Amino acid sequence: MATRKEVSELAGVAEITVSRVLSGNGYVSQKKRELVEKAADQLGYYPSPIAVSFRKNATKQILLLLSEHDFENMYYNTVYRGAFRYAEKAGYLLVVSSETKFSRISKRMCDGIILLNSYFAPDEIKKYLRVPAVVLSAGDTNIYPWIESVAVDTALALELMIKSLNNLGHKRIALAMPSLKFMFGSFPGRYYRYISLLYDVFKDDIRNYIFGIDSLEADEKTTNYYYYGKIAAEQIYEKKPDITAVICFNDEVALGLLGRLHSLGIKVPDELSVAGIDDIFYSAYSVPSLSTVRLPTMDLGEESVRRLINKIEGNESNEETSFELHVIIRESVRDIN
Repeated sequence: MATRKEVSELAGVAEITVSRVLSGNGYVSQKKRELVEKAADQLGYYPSPIAVSFRKNATKQILLLLSEHDFENMYYNTVYRGAFRYAEKAGYLLVVSSETKFSRISKRMCDGIILLNSYFAPDEIKKYLRVPAVVLSAGDTNIYPWIESVAVDTALALELMIKSLNNLGHKRIALAMPSLKFMFGSFPGRYYRYISLLYDVFKDDIRNYIFGIDSLEADEKTTNYYYYGKIAAEQIYEKKPDITAVICFNDEVALGLLGRLHSLGIKVPDELSVAGIDDIFYSAYSVPSLSTVRLPTMDLGEESVRRLINKIEGNESNEETSFELHVIIRESVRDIN
């Protein structure tokens, strides 16, 4: 590979002139600029990205941290697409890591970090965080309150769907969700919002109307939401609860529920209405198509990168961003008024 010295010799200019032209810093006459560009092109010379990063003390890289078991989740895939799209337009490379030790992450070359659905210990973050960061939370609270966060109220999404079901005549509504052992992230918010909204209907029996897996039968099941939906369907089939609808923790649980209900001979929505949360791509194409609450997943990804780049470039702002939630009623829910 050609060197900067060779470019300067071919162009007949000083090496510092080549540096100014290629870095875009400092004045160089148009004539000399053209000589340098022509020589660099002729020799096939281009600056080393690593060397440029050291000189500018910037890598133009953003690190997005996502636990490995979340890679298969359609919700996070869509969030990532939004983050990637904004980063690319802004001239940054978005790199994804599932590293579990933040002490190792702190040694990575990046200008900023997005903590997506992150469960690092707060003390670990405080000790090793060396660059600007933004929390992109799937839950309703930020477990790192000293770091700016981007979040959407997913418990509100559940509430909006329950109210929509109420308007369609459904009062006895069950909840399908993973094991209560998973009481972190967005789990507690949705669980307790359901309890508060349906307690007057089921009273002290309300926990008998929450269906899903009760124990972790295998490690590979811990992130398979479709599996949880299948288990919930089997429990509903066995217990035959007095309900007219089921709202699911997310669309993947709902799709697993729909598939198993069909194989068990329970007709949706004729015998039981089913709804989810997220509005992932497949929800509109299930049979029947799934009623759900559309979350602004792409917008969340974009907004997290926008705020992080503002921090990196010294343009911090405390502006609030509101995200809209939309209830989408499709074939899986019927009006029983």
